[in-house]
Amino acid sequence: GAGLRTLRPVTVNGGETDVTITVTPAANVTLTGRVLDAAGKPLPRATVSLTVWNGQYGVGSAKVPVDADGRYAFKDLEPDKKYSLNAEAPGHGAAWMQAKIELDDKAHAAADPKSSLPVEQTPLVLKRATSFVSGIVVDEAGKPIADIVVSVSGRDTASRSKRTDANGRFEFADIIEGEAIELNAFKDGKHGPDTKVSAG
Repeated sequence: GAGLRTLRPVTVNGGETDVTITVTPAANVTLTGRVLDAAGKPLPRATVSLTVWNGQYGVGSAKVPVDADGRYAFKDLEPDKKYSLNAEAPGHGAAWMQAKIELDDKAHAAADPKSSLPVEQTPLVLKRATSFVSGIVVDEAGKPIADIVVSVSGRDTASRSKRTDANGRFEFADIIEGEAIELNAFKDGKHGPDTKVSAG
């Protein structure tokens, strides 16, 4: 069921004994927007995930596919929570943004509490990712390490991880050209040192 909330805070100076606070049913919101490439064209193979924040901790949703026009919609969200959106697409990087929910009193007053108000977000723009990075993980003696997890991340490159092959080798495609990315290797919960490299 929909909760109740004030549309606007009631300001008092103290000493009042007959303050009336009016609450109305709180309409939920639908966060909607599009995922575009750098040229402004929709990316129909993109996925978007939503994170609900509670202080410093976030709980993320599963990735949902966008439609043919690059549009996503997360329905029936509480308007007073903090949300962030993350998008990625094959052959492209990733983009993240804090969702903005600014509803005026008229929108709230006119809203049916059983419906969900659409709140349009600025587009998430993904850069083309045409580069790659590959290499080998070795121990202190220079011996290749098989089946160790290698992770890659960058400002606009989508974060991912995979295991090395039998010869300790790894390769990641869909890296943003010229971006400094971080590689990390770990096995059994033990983290190796970060290695910063340039794409390509």
